[in-house]
Amino acid sequence: MQAFQYIVQGTNLESHKVKATIQLLNQDCTIPFIARYRKDITGNLNEVEILAIKQGLESFDKLQKRKEAILTQLQALKIEDEVLINTITSSNDLKEIERLFEPYKVSKNKTLELAKAAGFEKLAKILMSRNSVHPDEILPKYRTSDFKTIEDVQKGVETIISDFISQQSYGFVFDNAQKNGSWKTKPKKELSRELELKFRTYLEFEKQIKYISSHQFLGIERATDEGAISKKLVVDEAYVLDRLNSRYLKERTEQSEFIEKAIKNTFKKKILPKVERELWKIGKEKADDEAIKIFGKNLTQLLLSPPLGEKRVLGIDPGFRTGCKVVCIDRNGDLLYNETIYPHHQESQKKIQAGKKLRHALEVYKIEAIAIGDGTAGKETMDFVKKQTQYQKLPTFLVDESGASVYSASKIAREEFPDYDITVRGSVSIARRLIDPLAELIKIEPQSIGVGQYQHSVDQKKLAEALQNNLEFCVNQVGVNLNTASVHLLKSISGLNETLAKRIVEKRSELGEFTDRNQLKTIKGLGAKTYQQAIAFLKIKGGDQVLDETFIHPENYNHVYQIANVSKAVEDWKYIQEKISNLTYDQINIPELGEYTFNDIKENILKPNLDPRQSLGTSTLENKISGIEDLFIGQKLTGRVKNITNFGCFVDLGIKQNGLLHVSKMAKRFVSDVHEIVSINQVLEVTVVKVELEEKRIALSIIEE
Repeated sequence: MQAFQYIVQGTNLESHKVKATIQLLNQDCTIPFIARYRKDITGNLNEVEILAIKQGLESFDKLQKRKEAILTQLQALKIEDEVLINTITSSNDLKEIERLFEPYKVSKNKTLELAKAAGFEKLAKILMSRNSVHPDEILPKYRTSDFKTIEDVQKGVETIISDFISQQSYGFVFDNAQKNGSWKTKPKKELSRELELKFRTYLEFEKQIKYISSHQFLGIERATDEGAISKKLVVDEAYVLDRLNSRYLKERTEQSEFIEKAIKNTFKKKILPKVERELWKIGKEKADDEAIKIFGKNLTQLLLSPPLGEKRVLGIDPGFRTGCKVVCIDRNGDLLYNETIYPHHQESQKKIQAGKKLRHALEVYKIEAIAIGDGTAGKETMDFVKKQTQYQKLPTFLVDESGASVYSASKIAREEFPDYDITVRGSVSIARRLIDPLAELIKIEPQSIGVGQYQHSVDQKKLAEALQNNLEFCVNQVGVNLNTASVHLLKSISGLNETLAKRIVEKRSELGEFTDRNQLKTIKGLGAKTYQQAIAFLKIKGGDQVLDETFIHPENYNHVYQIANVSKAVEDWKYIQEKISNLTYDQINIPELGEYTFNDIKENILKPNLDPRQSLGTSTLENKISGIEDLFIGQKLTGRVKNITNFGCFVDLGIKQNGLLHVSKMAKRFVSDVHEIVSINQVLEVTVVKVELEEKRIALSIIEE
């Protein structure tokens, strides 16, 4: 089987699209570049589909190498089972191949090696034959220097029989356990009240493997890791042993009891533990993949949150005892002013002074919007700020501050603000998130942003790779302003890396600003291929070339001139827009220009500053509650989606505890994907359906009764 056939099978994509994409990937084209600028070649595949093809190539290569290694080992072991070899050769499932090979892995059992060397395989065949022979009569004849007693010989031959049964029956036990087995848990003794409340769902949990969900699997693992429970695989042992006995004991003989004991020991001590480990590994990988997929969707939605745009912002990191850290930043995000105020202090004078300082900063720095962190004291600070600005009507927003503390203590933050402490840096991060969430959140490790499901329990390498892909897709979907973008944004652009990003910033400082995309060609290390992959994602506003403000690739500039029937010297944007606005693909005669590319060019000319992110709304949470104690069943509230899982979403109600909106409370129909119903930061009208004060749990619904 060829790689493209393997990928077609795994993705259900059309073969000609897969072939074309593989060719582009082999030419070192990046996924964002292919998705945006090679639509006519791939048939308009998106980033996710192209990534699946790339991962399919890697998976196919890994599969082929592993097949070769296993077949070589089987040959060395002189295994001539044609069915086994043909199955492995034809299989495209790496897990199946590993399972088939599992019984034949070279054993590190010293007793087995010595028993084989002593010729006990002949003894094992005699005992497992239909010929009746009493073990006590035959075992003494096989004593050696390594097996001096009858008990030693018995142990040696049992080891050989066990190895044989394991090789022959591992697949049957595995299949049965995977189809009918369950994972069962029980609480550890002397469990703390804290762990009991935290993991009460999994203290006495049992569910069939085929029905267990990814979040339940990861919940069991977390509870196990934290010492709250123990887990085990449950199978129908009586049924399995009956099948094994019927396979190896065709009729009763003198040695039947001996063989039955060997079968039982093999099943309990060798096969079942292996099956348990393998099924847990498979379940863990599946749960990880699902959790990473959900985390990626959440991260994408958060990174593509609507920006306020270039405004002068006052940012506040709220706090009760330690006060509120206030900063003012300009439209480029540069720090102008910082102060600590105490609007929640017991002394009235402190509160009055806090109001004066706030109003003074708003006036002096001509503030256009206010950003308040949504953590501790966020709601109370919002109320205070609104009272101080009631006549100015400044747009005021509660901003998700997840990860701000991580950024403030990072190397990036220290480099940006070497003369300020972490409290100031955190406030700046909150303010900047309002201007452009993507530009600010990109500086923080995605795992620290807090929109995942059991993100610390999943494979961290796979998680990091997946989230980096999501991050890069978002940056390239939005594009960057070449004259303002940070190194952190630039290094995520198609084809670029941190070294080139730094050189671009250095070149910008040298020039003052870029006025033409061609100026990037003079940067050391930025060759023709990199330029091709990166250039159209880098925009220049107000430069020498009007097309540099758009996503239109320089390779298509001449096509624009042909379509609009203008010369290269024309800079009248409105004139070009008028010329192209009513044209259709059928009306142009440029054979090398595909229809997808034409449509993209037209869209970029008619909407040159198109941003895929929606405009920022001003809705805030107006709930008149201060804590979970204020809630009651049937209460109507406004909430903001903070995090999404595959079993529902967590909703910020403006108090310390988030409410759970379970997937079953989202619609009267079955919901297969929570993201179909809600999105990160979406504001919802919710109803309280359950409140558990001791556990600090709130259940919500959006179904209208």
